[in-house]
Amino acid sequence: MPITYRLASVEDRDVIMEFLLHYFRVQEPITHSLGATVEDIKEFYSDLRDNGLKGPYSTLAFQGQKLVGICLNAIQEISTNRSKPKKETRLEDDYAEAIATGPYETPNANRLAVFIDVVEEGLCEELALYEELATSVRVFKIDVLGVHPEYVGRKIEK
Repeated sequence: MPITYRLASVEDRDVIMEFLLHYFRVQEPITHSLGATVEDIKEFYSDLRDNGLKGPYSTLAFQGQKLVGICLNAIQEISTNRSKPKKETRLEDDYAEAIATGPYETPNANRLAVFIDVVEEGLCEELALYEELATSVRVFKIDVLGVHPEYVGRKIEK
């Protein structure tokens, strides 16, 4: 049976969540290294899924009725306003408070959120250097790219 691709829609919410929790979670290096459980990251993945369904940018791969690949994407507006002083990020920075007071109920979900915020903050600083005249830029963001373990090596994500 051939692999078919289509844009994700709100009707796919449940199948996307099932894929994220039971396949992506165990394959993704960060959640794997944290030993994140379904309950640890359910709320975080719910936000990722919903963000990927805001526009016609996310793609799903199916073999018959089975979801075998996922690419959740979004367009993100990033401010390049340089009126704020540049925040220095150092390896020794302590993110314990941000993790403890983060938006999610579980520490592992907050660890993921803090990690992504730090990475995206660095991206914003780099974009500001190249977009000196703009006050903001729009970025195509790939939030999730994953393939069902039984289908790895078939170039589905290509």
